[in-house]
This record gives sequence, C-alpha cells and structure tokens, in this order.
Amino acid sequence: MGMLIFQVSRIVASGQPLLPGIYKIPVRLSDDSDCVSTIFLPGIDSTKPDSPLVSVDVLVMEQNLSLSEPGRAVTTILADLKRAGSGAAPVDSSSENVGALITAYLTLLRYECAETPPKDNFWIVQRELRREGADICFDGSAFLVGSSEKIVKGSREPLSTNLVSRFDVLNDRDGLLIDRGALKKKSVFIIGLGSIGSVLASDLARCGVGSFAIADSERLEWGNVVRHAAGLSDVGRLKTRIVRDLILDRNPKAGVLEIPLGLESASLGTYGRTIESADVVICATDNRVSRLLCNRMCVKHHKKVIFGGLTRGAYGGMVFQFRPPETMCYHCFVTGFPEAAADRETDESEYGGGPDGHLALDIAPITNLMSKLVIVELQKQTGLVPNGLDTDLSAPWYIWINRREGEYVELTPLGDVSGGLKILQWKPVPMEKIEECPHCGVVAG
Repeated sequence: MGMLIFQVSRIVASGQPLLPGIYKIPVRLSDDSDCVSTIFLPGIDSTKPDSPLVSVDVLVMEQNLSLSEPGRAVTTILADLKRAGSGAAPVDSSSENVGALITAYLTLLRYECAETPPKDNFWIVQRELRREGADICFDGSAFLVGSSEKIVKGSREPLSTNLVSRFDVLNDRDGLLIDRGALKKKSVFIIGLGSIGSVLASDLARCGVGSFAIADSERLEWGNVVRHAAGLSDVGRLKTRIVRDLILDRNPKAGVLEIPLGLESASLGTYGRTIESADVVICATDNRVSRLLCNRMCVKHHKKVIFGGLTRGAYGGMVFQFRPPETMCYHCFVTGFPEAAADRETDESEYGGGPDGHLALDIAPITNLMSKLVIVELQKQTGLVPNGLDTDLSAPWYIWINRREGEYVELTPLGDVSGGLKILQWKPVPMEKIEECPHCGVVAG
C-alpha cells in the first residue's frame, strides 16, 4: 500500500476558506520538483505526456466535531467517510475524457471545531484514524479528515493518507524551550551559505525565526553536496535561491531577502544596510578578508556577530561571538591568536578530511552551537532566555575537537576517566578585548 501526502495549502491560499467542490491536483513525480502535491505511488510512468492527477473531493459537514470523547469522534468520522465514499463517482480509466489520468481520489471532510481540541485527545483520534488509513489535521477553526484511494486497472484500492495543515502548528512540541511568538518578529543575516550557513538557515527556520537575509555569490557544485544542506537536485543553482527554498520549506511564513553578492568592497553598501537592520549577524564565510569586513561593519552598527570555522581536515572547529561593546571583536582575535585564526579560515575544498573524514558529522557540532547562540541572543533581546543558557554560553571563544589530530594529538583519550580536555567536548576560552584594537578598543572608542 502506498501513501498519499497532501498539503491543504496546495489548493487553497492561506487565509482563504476551503470550499466544497472537486479539485484536480497534479501528482509530484520524481523528475518534477515543481508539482503541487506529493504522492508516493509505485508504478507511475513519469515519461507519459499527460500529467497524472489526484482528484480531491471536499465535503463540508453540517455538524460540528468535538474531540472531548475521542472514541465517539472516531466512530462518527469513519461513518461519515464511508458514506462519502459510497457516493463517489465511478472510476473512468480512460484519460481521453479528463485530459489526464486520474491516479488517486482523496476525500476531504471539513468539520467546524466545536471547541479548542485538547492535544492529547487530538493525537488519540489521529492515531486511531491512521490505523484505518485516514488522517486528521487542524485547519485554524476546523478539522479536516482525509481518506484516499489509488486507481488500479479500473478499480480503487485503499491508500494511507497523511494530511499536512496549512496553518502554523510548529510550536506544538516545543513547550517552553523557545518563544515562537517572539522569534517570528526577529531577523538574522547569514553571510556565506556553504556547509555551515545553509544548515544554520534551516535550523533557525525550524525554530520559527521570522525574517532572514542570506548572502552568497556562488552556485552549488557537485563536491559541496556531501556537506551542504541541499542535495544533488540543486547542483548548479544559486546558493541564495537554494537556501531561500530550504527556509520556506520549514517556515513558509518567513520573510527572505536574497543577496547574491560576495562580501567585498563593491558590495559594502548593501551589506552595511542589511547588517544595520538585522538583530543578529552570522558570518559563515571561510576567508579572513570577508570576516574582517563583516566584523568592522558589526562594530560600527553595534550588532552581535557569530563566526564559525573548521580546521584543515576538520579535526577541530571553533565558534567565536562578538557582543559589542562588551567582548573582543574578530580583529582582536586575529591579532591575539593569528595561528588559530589562520587555521580556521580554510576554503571548504581544502578540508576534505581524507577517506575517513566524515565531514557532515564533523561540521554538525559547530552549526549546532552557532544556532543555539543565535536563539539565545534573539530571546535575550525579548527578555525570554531559557534557564541558564545565557550564562552557560557567555564565553567569546569556543573550541571543539572532533579527533586527536594536529594540535590536539596529545589530548587525553575519550575513554580515560581522568580529567583533561577530550575529543567531542566544547572548551570555552575567556578572553579580554585588546585596548589598542583600531575597531573595538579604547583607542577606537
């Protein structure tokens, strides 16, 4: 049995009511990423000139639905689905009469919501309906229940159905960890959309950040795919366009500004205006010139900026955060620790890591901490910081070690129960700003 995954927003725009009627929705095939529905049906021939369709029959039910008694709600829904299915149109297996082959039928029942549904009761009803191959979702003020069938040799066979609501219910399982209401009003500027920047954008979109500016002048290459958030189907596309799609796929209500320009002297005006309007800046580039330019503009506009980098071979990495005017800036870091800075300003093509360098895994700790620092800062600006995180993540410089190699070859083995720095651990490094720094120091001030 296959599964039909249907998104309500594909036939109705956000904010518009779902009206009764029959809708014809193109099926998404493996070679057509721009179709408007998603369906997994083995045996579909994607080479046919006529696009297969899903026929969606929307029925508005007269009675309201209450989930206060989950068992009674399930019985009512299944009975209504059975009655709706018995009145369905007969199968017409010829594509001549419809212009394209009807591949599946989806019946959607819309019930007005009698009261705000308790989450536990909703999940009980959903679980029981899924056992019967149907599904339920909450659509603002109403419930949608769906049941589907595929067409096989002129007859119908049951399909499992998965409905995806068009409304934002992403915070159902966040609890008190983040405040989506506050985060949707905040903005981030991500400079560099490679292995670090692309993953950060996706993570922050999942957390509910409402506004993004994303900047990169490059296109995705084949060699990037092993560590980038995108895949082979995106090779050749601008990274700004790829990451925009990643953000909207996770948070469709987010605003995204694309800047397909590198950070250099010719684009300083555009970058400066964007930094000035951002709540947090993320610099995920891999060269010193762009990082120092970003640092200088963030000092000027008093913006928090977070840098991330990896060593050659990705045996280690670091995260650096500048909070003006309290902490040292990136120029201070480069001045005080030139060798460490140089080792973590490496072009992505140079940290291939060899045959045993699992780079996607090696990069993940860096992006994870950077994402946490961004979320803590954004929530700090609204006065809603999760307990302890603001204090725990206050150091300007953090070092991560993936394996005992390079400068960390003499580390204590992970299995040793004695103290000392080990692999797969973060090391916070307290540092003071350099008073002579031309950007953030006393002289500059």
